[in-house]
Amino acid sequence: MKPISELANVSCLESARERKMEGDMLDPACVKLVDAIFIKFGLLCREYDAMYADKRRENAEKVQWVRAFTKHGLKDQRQIQQGIDKTEEHKWGKPPQLGQFLEWCKNNPINNGLPHVHAAFEIAGKINQQYSSYIHPDIPTDTVIKHVLNQIGSRKFREMTEKEAFKLFENFYTVSCRQYAEGEIKDIPRALPESAQPHPVDKEKSDAARRKAMEALRGIGINVKRTDDRGLQENPVQGGN
Repeated sequence: MKPISELANVSCLESARERKMEGDMLDPACVKLVDAIFIKFGLLCREYDAMYADKRRENAEKVQWVRAFTKHGLKDQRQIQQGIDKTEEHKWGKPPQLGQFLEWCKNNPINNGLPHVHAAFEIAGKINQQYSSYIHPDIPTDTVIKHVLNQIGSRKFREMTEKEAFKLFENFYTVSCRQYAEGEIKDIPRALPESAQPHPVDKEKSDAARRKAMEALRGIGINVKRTDDRGLQENPVQGGN
């Protein structure tokens, strides 16, 4: 039987080898993002230093975060910005747990290329103005916000206070963004209407109306004459004087 010291040495070598293999498999983009998040935690959360005084524990925690980020495809700052924003509002000294942070990020509209809720609320105001013909240039954004307005009710939305309207809009917008990502809400097509082509019948009706108008003018003493088959022309010389 090998001495405990040798077993310990072998165990340490195996652990180091496993850590190296694990490190080789971690997505560099996710690693960079998690490192940045933990720096933010260190600045925002009072109990961070006490929790991670042992650097091995900190590194092990980071590995779990990197794995989760890789699984959920979180590789860009924009995708986790809502989680960072929520951390800034965090009322406790400890950093948020991984599950909580992922929950904060999960319904982030920006993940789907949609604007943040505050920007979306401003766009909704433009779309929902009475007699407004505003169309947002981004089709997904326009589609989702119009869906939200339909769910709330355009008139009801206009009559609410800004605080009430935003709270209700935020709830509907969060659900609608998720529905859009899952394919439940479809883009609204914007095919341009084809230009109307003149029809012979339209010309006949127009000429008939013009002839009738000219006859009425003759009846009150204004001379008119035909120019050709294309229509009638008023004679600038008035009769009766």
